[in-house]
Amino acid sequence: MTAVQTQSHETLQPFKPAHSWLRTVCLAYAPGPTTPLLDEFAHNLLETFRQHGHTVYPEPQNPLDVLLTTAAFGEPIGWRKAVLAHARRRWKLDHTPTVITLLHATPAQFQAYLKRFEAALAKDPPDPADYAFPGLQPKAYITLAEQGQRGGPILALERLVQSQAMCIRNILVIGEEPSTWWARTPAPTPAIHRRSTRT
Repeated sequence: MTAVQTQSHETLQPFKPAHSWLRTVCLAYAPGPTTPLLDEFAHNLLETFRQHGHTVYPEPQNPLDVLLTTAAFGEPIGWRKAVLAHARRRWKLDHTPTVITLLHATPAQFQAYLKRFEAALAKDPPDPADYAFPGLQPKAYITLAEQGQRGGPILALERLVQSQAMCIRNILVIGEEPSTWWARTPAPTPAIHRRSTRT
């Protein structure tokens, strides 16, 4: 999972690969549940891709390398509606693209989840009730507790987001709803805090 806070930025220069193994990609945006902040973030993100020379389709089509979608933070997605599971068949793609889900959490929500996991991880043995989240199986607390012990509350939250969003690669956009000055600003410079999604 990637947690992002956005800042305004001047127009970017065209993409010039620094290494031969870097390449341009084809991507599309197929939003699900969204918020004004996610709408603006997605708009600016796609503009950044365009400015760097990547191909952005108005809808998924061949060839497609990356598919961006959205989900509601804290709400589980059913397997039948998971973009990762059905993208290829739904849009008749030649192969399954890399799916990245954007989610929006307010700073208060983000901190509340971290504090909940921090309190839960302090208990030994873990209390299953502390890990009872919508969409999770009763035994899911075992994995969340193990992951939390390994990487702290943020890793436990990462695993929760992956489970509820039915997606391995996620970008959690943290912020309040945009004010009027934010609308259609130039592409942002993300302040990104990365964690590996590998188990």
